[in-house]
Formats: sequence, structure tokens, C-alpha cells
Amino acid sequence: MNAPCCPLPTPTGKNSHFCFRQTFDANQLGRVAEILGRIKFDDGAAVYLNGTEVFRQNLATDAGYRDFALGNRSGEDAFDEFEIPLNLIRPGDNVIAAEVHQTSDTSSDVSFQLSLRAIAELPEIDSYAFTIAAEQVNLPLDIFLTGSQDASFAASLLEVVDANDNVLAVGQASADAEIDLAVLNWVPRLAGPYRIRFSTERQGDYAIMVLPSGQSEHTIADEAPALSLVPNVLLLGAVSAEHPSDTYVLPATANQPVTLTLETEGRWTGLSGDLAVQLLVSDSSGNLLAVSSGDDLQQTLRFTPTATQAYSVEVVRQAGRGDYVLQWTDSIETNGDLNQDGIVNAADIDLLAVAIRNESNRFDLNDDGVTNEVDRLFLLQQILGTSFGDANLDGLFNSTDLVMVFTAGEYEDASPLNSTWSTGDWNGDGEFGTSDLVAAFQAGGYQAN
Repeated sequence: MNAPCCPLPTPTGKNSHFCFRQTFDANQLGRVAEILGRIKFDDGAAVYLNGTEVFRQNLATDAGYRDFALGNRSGEDAFDEFEIPLNLIRPGDNVIAAEVHQTSDTSSDVSFQLSLRAIAELPEIDSYAFTIAAEQVNLPLDIFLTGSQDASFAASLLEVVDANDNVLAVGQASADAEIDLAVLNWVPRLAGPYRIRFSTERQGDYAIMVLPSGQSEHTIADEAPALSLVPNVLLLGAVSAEHPSDTYVLPATANQPVTLTLETEGRWTGLSGDLAVQLLVSDSSGNLLAVSSGDDLQQTLRFTPTATQAYSVEVVRQAGRGDYVLQWTDSIETNGDLNQDGIVNAADIDLLAVAIRNESNRFDLNDDGVTNEVDRLFLLQQILGTSFGDANLDGLFNSTDLVMVFTAGEYEDASPLNSTWSTGDWNGDGEFGTSDLVAAFQAGGYQAN
């Protein structure tokens, strides 16, 4: 750390304490799971991050500059570890500061050492299965992955693995601006089960498409392996008069409600939006169990499996040609836990905001067939029991929330889509600005402390 600053001498001419300060750039850390501090000191110490205390030992809470430590510290060469709350980290420059106090004005020495260690967040991994039939062996396949309009996954990892987890092919960054990663001309040598595995540190929606080699995402596919649907993973497909349907495998659990959503707007690959399709669900015996009600551009089909088995989901062309995005979600969204981490918090609000910005029907909380601002109100008011402006989700919108969001330093900054609910994005546009403050105060929930 930097050299000590402003030590104040005692009547004996020795310093009662020493100050240390260092600046670091949080933008260089990437995504981290936790930040740990490691400190050695003699005799009492306190550590602050951006002015907030994160560690104190052998030093009174109200200690002043001339006050001494509470006593001699045993094991002064030993290190102590402490955790730094991630919500204290600001974008850009951060200041870590420490004060070290002597035990008396006759102390003959002082020691201090502090380091910070960022532990990287593990990549998110999505994996889903498909089966190569005997007649598909030795027929080359292309696998494409494309992100939605505000997500790029070109720096992520796309792999094809066999049943023993052996990596058979790895996706490469694509020269096509509409495709992030591509596995080209992969040739399955054996019939049987395989998996597509996707690892990423990015957040956002993406879609995967599997085609016979030589056909681009702008070409309607001939027969390709039937992919297994996985909760919350988007699958990209296309149908036409020449290729009127696609079939997927749905490995569902008995009595666990299932929601299937399908969009045919062409926003993923730019294909024409005149496509009309219908969703059909059948059991393993071929009995038709559920049919979507119409051929809308966005439609939702819900049903509850009566047995644990592999169901068949068929996307059937009714008219036109074009691409579609199909997604299966376990029907648990009405409790508000959209990311399925066991709690309902600001992360779920942010996830819903991204879905609304992307015009996705992924989280239709009020069951009206669309995902929009009405669902945000439902999540805030009916599930979380709060309103706009409550950044810390304590049920109140007051000055504490305003201090919290302005301290984050994202008000009308130059970084696009970097704000969240807890840093001031209350209208869901990904930014913290005047419009968020207007929305919060117009909601009428502000309470003076």
C-alpha cells in the first residue's frame, strides 16, 4: 500500500498511529464471486473501502487519531482474513484505506501489510442433450449460437461432448455478425447420445441452432437431430413449406407444471416475420396432450405432465416461412424467483427488465400472455410488497435509497446499460437518470426519514 499519511506524534515524540491508502480500478477485476482481504498489523487496525468500515480489530470503535490500540496484539506476524461486501465496490476507481495504532507511546515498532484477492465467479454452464440416429452418422452438422440484441457471447465457450464428457468439437468466433459462435462441419462417428455445452461469464439471452452442414441460419433446415429442451435455454429453429415442422424432446417430471413459449418475430436472424406456427405436445405413446390456442407471433402453452417421461414437442408450420425461438420454463415464475436461486430480490427485477427490453415473453407473471410493465408492477407490488424507488428492498422509499443509488455513481454516466435496480434503474431501461427519479416520485411512495 502507499506510504503512511498524517501520523500524529505523542508527547514522547513517537507516532500514535499511521494511515495507509491505495486506489484500485474495479473495472479490471471482471466478474468476481468474492473479494477477500488479508492483513497483518501491530497492534490495532481498522480498514475502510470507499469510506465504509470493513475490518476492525484490537481498536475501539470510537478511537480517535491520538488513541492507542486496546492492548498488545499477540501473534503480530500472523495474518487475518476478512471479506469485502461486493456491493461496496464501485465501477472504476475505489479507495482502500487503513489506520494502524500503536499500543502505547513507548512502543518501539509498527508493522502493517494488507492485500486484496478477487476470486473469479465461475462461468455459467448450460448443457442439453441430443441423439444421433443410425442414419445420421457421418453426416456433418453445423451448430450456431447467437446472442440477443444486447448480449454478445463471442468470447464464451461452446462445446460438443459425448456421453463420457469427452470434448469432440469447440465453437469458434464467427465472421457472420449475426452469429457469435459456430461449430462447423462436425461429423458424428457413432449413433447415440451427445450434449451441447455452453460456458459463459456473460449475462443475457441466447439461442442455439443445429443444422446439416452447408445450410446457414437463413436457410430452412432439412432433418437434424431432435434436441432435448432444457429449462430456460432458448432454441432457434426455422420452418417452411419444404420443412413444415420441428420436433423436440421434453424430459418432464410428473405434476411439475411446464410452460412453453414461442416467438416468431424474426428478430434473431432477420428472417421474414410472416411465419405462423402451432405448438403440439404429445406423450411417449403419441397421444396429443396440449395444443396452443392460435398462431400468434408470441404464444404460450402450459400443461401439467401426469407422468415422468420424455414428451414430444412439435412446432408445426401453419403458413409462411421463417425462424422462431422456443423455450421451456418450469412454471414457477409466479413466485417471483425468476433466476431460480431460492430468493426473490433485485436480481429478479433486473432479469425481468431485460426480458421486457428484449420483447421476450419469458416471464409472464400475471398470465395475460405477454411480458411487459404490468408484470414489473406485479413483481414489485404483489410479490415484493414495495414500489419504485425502494433500491434496498426494505419496503420503504426514503433518503436511504437515494443515498445508496447516488453513491453507486451511475447517475447519467457514459456507460450504456450498466445500471440495475439497486443502483437506480427503476424504470427498467438499464440506465440511472432523471426518468427513474421521476418514476419513483410520481409513484407517490416516498417517505421522509
